[in-house]
Amino acid sequence: MNKNIFYLVGFPATGKTFFRKHMFLSDKYFIVSPDDIIEDMAKKQNITYNEAWKTVNFRDLYKQIQQNVNIAVQEGKHIVVDMTNLTVNARKRWKVPSFYKRYAIRFNYDKHAEACLKRRNKIGNKIIDFFALENMKKTNCPINKSTENFIRVFNADEIKADDWEIILDTLLIDGDKT
Repeated sequence: MNKNIFYLVGFPATGKTFFRKHMFLSDKYFIVSPDDIIEDMAKKQNITYNEAWKTVNFRDLYKQIQQNVNIAVQEGKHIVVDMTNLTVNARKRWKVPSFYKRYAIRFNYDKHAEACLKRRNKIGNKIIDFFALENMKKTNCPINKSTENFIRVFNADEIKADDWEIILDTLLIDGDKT
């Protein structure tokens, strides 16, 4: 049984979550997104994302997510990791069986992303301070397809939306072969 795990890789505000919400619509996918969990916490407690983020025990959160990943594997789901995934360790965090084919989809940090971050900070939604962003830039590790065992690394900016649908449908068909 072959399944796929997709790592969305990029700085905040580069379009990872937007892409995920428009491309990975099927219930064949399990979404790994700590942000989704934190947003739900914030909503339930009627506080902001940033306030909720400050209360999270990330060790417990990641432990729970790994348990959910294990269930997704048992259920035969493809997995989408919607996080920054800027370091090799981050891209290795989630343990899945070796039959999962690894793909990375890279999102570039550009003027659009910078403007989006500034807009987020201005309205107080998911504030990423300058220090945190600079730290991400320092620790960012380019994807190494061969040493990280990726089948393919896609650049999100170079492929049209209609082409993504075809690519993902093809990967799903290949991934569902037993």
